[in-house]
Amino acid sequence: MKLNQKSVETLRVLSAEMISAGKAGDAGVALSGSAILFALFKDHYNFFGGEKYVNRDRFVLSASSASSAVYALMNMFGLEISGVDLKNYAQFESKTPYSLEFDVTEGIDCTSGPVGQGVATAVGLAISQACLAEKFNVQKFDIINNHTYCFVSEACLMSGVAQEAVSLAGTLKLKNLILLYNSTNTTNDGNLSSINNENIRAKFRAMGWKVITVYNGNSYLWNTFSIMRAKHSLRPTIIIFKTKVGHGSTLENDYTIHNEILGHNEIEKMKADYNLNGAFNVSNEVKQFCMRTSRRLKVKYSQWERRVVLYKNTHPELAEQLNAFYEKPKIQFLKILKGKMEQSEDVLEFNNIVLNQIASVRLCLMGGNADCQMLTKAVINEKSFSKNNYRGRNILFGARNCAMGGICNGISLYFGAPTFCGALLSNAGFLLPSIRLTAQMKLPVLYLFTHDSVLDGTYGKLLPTEQLSQLRAIPDFTVFRPADNTELLACHSVIYENECPSALVLSKNLQPKIENSDFEQAKKGAYVISEDKDAEIIIFASGNEVKIALEAKDLLNKTNKKVCVVSVPSIELFEKQSEKYIKQVIKSDIKIRIAVEASNDNVWHKYIGLDGLFLNINSYGTSGSDIKAMEHFNFTAKNLVNQIKSMKVGK
Repeated sequence: MKLNQKSVETLRVLSAEMISAGKAGDAGVALSGSAILFALFKDHYNFFGGEKYVNRDRFVLSASSASSAVYALMNMFGLEISGVDLKNYAQFESKTPYSLEFDVTEGIDCTSGPVGQGVATAVGLAISQACLAEKFNVQKFDIINNHTYCFVSEACLMSGVAQEAVSLAGTLKLKNLILLYNSTNTTNDGNLSSINNENIRAKFRAMGWKVITVYNGNSYLWNTFSIMRAKHSLRPTIIIFKTKVGHGSTLENDYTIHNEILGHNEIEKMKADYNLNGAFNVSNEVKQFCMRTSRRLKVKYSQWERRVVLYKNTHPELAEQLNAFYEKPKIQFLKILKGKMEQSEDVLEFNNIVLNQIASVRLCLMGGNADCQMLTKAVINEKSFSKNNYRGRNILFGARNCAMGGICNGISLYFGAPTFCGALLSNAGFLLPSIRLTAQMKLPVLYLFTHDSVLDGTYGKLLPTEQLSQLRAIPDFTVFRPADNTELLACHSVIYENECPSALVLSKNLQPKIENSDFEQAKKGAYVISEDKDAEIIIFASGNEVKIALEAKDLLNKTNKKVCVVSVPSIELFEKQSEKYIKQVIKSDIKIRIAVEASNDNVWHKYIGLDGLFLNINSYGTSGSDIKAMEHFNFTAKNLVNQIKSMKVGK
């Protein structure tokens, strides 16, 4: 008991010192949660084995401001964080940035994102675990039995994304998911009672969760016992740890500590109270005490490896399937799907065909829709993932747009697996925080959006104008907007080959075939789809608007105007091509420059210049047919030609 307590006190002091040195972080959460996190790391969290160890536990820090405590624990338990790294907390290019970052610090399972995103990510990790266990565990060989732990605060559980995620987790009975709720009854702005008066116990029970309450969350013994109980639950579990914000500091039980950096004198007082000496110091006895856990986990890993060897000998077919589960075979998209591509009269139906072709060889592919699979048709043609069928690969998210992207991030994180989620483009805003994390972690998550513009009609003002510009503004994210089946297949090919964070944006009435569309050229992001010799006008277009550009070219040709039309299925992909190719396509010597897209994305001015003509839509939609919508917005080839004729050469 003495060393347990001393270790917790060491953790508190290290956390406070890091926050003070980095001038960032939340001492209130870090100090109050230290006993919880120490109990987790010491007795339960199986962190040994690295990224390739599929059965290690996963840990998500949803309460991102407590990152100092996690880094300090990693140092104490012998992970890849040194004393120097602790001193460099929240500094430029350090291994200990303010928020945990998946691609910066070895041993971090997930980047900490906007509030509540961690909860959704943890649910996704738990879904992957449940699916893998159901597929490959057999009697006496429980080779997949790991847990997902998620450390949360009051702010996390108030967020909409977390509420959606825990609702789905309860519905699915994800028993290996454990939320560690550090309940201080405070927030950054005041005491919790003045902001949120929910009964968390009753609420989570109503959603199908097991609820455990620890009334002294600063007790290591009670904490470790409660986590052990949660690990044996048949439902997802939330453990409510009642703690004191800023425990051990001069601002204990005062919500203002959330926004304060403890000074040198305050930290020295803590050290004196705990009988600790030195700066950023972990005593040898505490270090050795913590390293016992690392040695124990190493032995546990060796035992698991021996169990896998027996599994391979007794169940060779399953073992072979497990080895192949995350493999990525090559797909010759055009060769395999050319016939179906040419026969398909519905681009959304063809998208379904391509998705299922990928799923047939990429066995780990999972995904789903936010209550709109009949519209998006982004569905794997198998039984759905449910509490009664963890083998399913198609997830029914319901109308949980906010949580869906974060959950898919978690599924992808489990072992680098590709995932997809389908939604109407008008709902992309709900997904932006998740998409941002997808891009930051460079995860192979595909966001499949349909009904992509006000020209799709019928749905009126529900249809989007601004979402394309928002998606394209996200760094390290690729947006694809193909014009027909050929370009759609090319986009899928690039997405499959690169496994990059991306969005595939489709119209519900996209043309199945546009003359001269080219599979190989479309894989470059932009290409000349039709060109007259000595062209004097160039028109750039994406998606459904390519056909308008081509119709305008035909009309202009009748007046002896020579035109070049460029189809641009992906601006981001195009800009990664060679400078020589980009110049060939842009043709900067042509003075009359036009872009056509049913959006308000000013990115097109990069290609047409400030004086170029951008036939766009900067308005909300209108109910009625597609044709009526085009007439209402005057978004026609005839109007485009009239506007081009009014342009002056050289402007």
